[in-house]
Amino acid sequence: MEHYIGAIERLSKDFEVFKDSKFLLSDLAKKLIIPNSHLIYLFKYHSKISFFDFKNNLRIQESVRLMESGHLKTNTLDTLAREMGFESYNPFLNNFKKIVGISPIKYMKQIKH
Repeated sequence: MEHYIGAIERLSKDFEVFKDSKFLLSDLAKKLIIPNSHLIYLFKYHSKISFFDFKNNLRIQESVRLMESGHLKTNTLDTLAREMGFESYNPFLNNFKKIVGISPIKYMKQIKH
């Protein structure tokens, strides 16, 4: 299991694969050359979060990093949401609030001070 977890962690550092809005657990299995059933087992029994939540956490962490680096000076929140792999702004907003605890707009106001 540790081998699989390490492989997932290494791939998560290369965030590009998670930007695809249609990226599924089976896609992750193919990228890592791991049987799909092993990843299902790993997320179901050895993880505190689902693959869906894992993927969204990575996306929101990356969006926070981009926001802090000034990405929104030349882009909108809707553009950022789509760049992070969300189909639209609403799922991005809901996940952002769930993970960060506040809306992206409030977050931006906080980091400006």
